[in-house]
Amino acid sequence: TIDVAEAPAFTLRINSGGPTIVDGATTWEDDAPYVSGGSDFNFGSSSIDTTTNSIAAPVPPLAVLNTVRHRDHTFDIPSVPDGIYTVRIIWTDANGGDRQMDYEIEGVLVLEDWNIVAEAGGTNIAVEREFEVTVSDGNGMQIEAFKGSGNDVFESAIEIISLQAEDEAPIITILGDNPASVEV
Repeated sequence: TIDVAEAPAFTLRINSGGPTIVDGATTWEDDAPYVSGGSDFNFGSSSIDTTTNSIAAPVPPLAVLNTVRHRDHTFDIPSVPDGIYTVRIIWTDANGGDRQMDYEIEGVLVLEDWNIVAEAGGTNIAVEREFEVTVSDGNGMQIEAFKGSGNDVFESAIEIISLQAEDEAPIITILGDNPASVEV
């Protein structure tokens, strides 16, 4: 008997600026192993609206949305295999201000002079953007965040989900009394 199943999908959820948070079956990992530059900041908001802009599931818990990695910083995630991914970045801003942020993913500018509060429609309202990203250089994924022409840059969470990895071969399981006699 030969059982063929899809290869497991690559998914990584990062809590930008905060510790690892487990929310049910979903884990938002501490950003420390992946990031250089910037610093942690906690808005300390008692509530953040995730419904106005329809934040996709899994919606990060308040503990993730309240923390941000701010100031210019770079994520280097070598564990991302070559392939095609959806990168979802989620922002919140409790203070407002002149936020004109730039983001590059894999060397491609995906946001320029982007303002969270203007996009969200106010403070304490979460907003997300999704980007399709191809990783093909064999060194994982890099995400650069810098303040552009504004006064700061920050995000609350990053989610990376494989759409198709180049090395995603199906998993083949051979079952039987004498698997060596089965030709594949």
